[in-house]
Amino acid sequence: MGISVGRKEQIRKQHPLYGQERIQVAHVLDRFKGGADTDDNLTPLTIPEHILDHVQKAMHETNRYNIERQYGAAHLLASNATEEEIEKANLLLAQMPRVR
Repeated sequence: MGISVGRKEQIRKQHPLYGQERIQVAHVLDRFKGGADTDDNLTPLTIPEHILDHVQKAMHETNRYNIERQYGAAHLLASNATEEEIEKANLLLAQMPRVR
């Protein structure tokens, strides 16, 4: 069914950069992994933060299907991001600790 527009807006307003950057509502535990649309499983993230979130999740996955889903989500977000959002995402990614 999805999350109502009004509820998403309430969640977006919780982000400190609300009104300055585009904010999305993200799942802490993704729906495809059993996450629900409950308040404790939804968090506001900027586009760069959301991209980083999916990359980090992919890097900590062991199941190939889930890895592909996470990188696919990051790719979809990046393909709809502005140049500035991509630059910010790249800065966040560069600051990420490397996983070996």
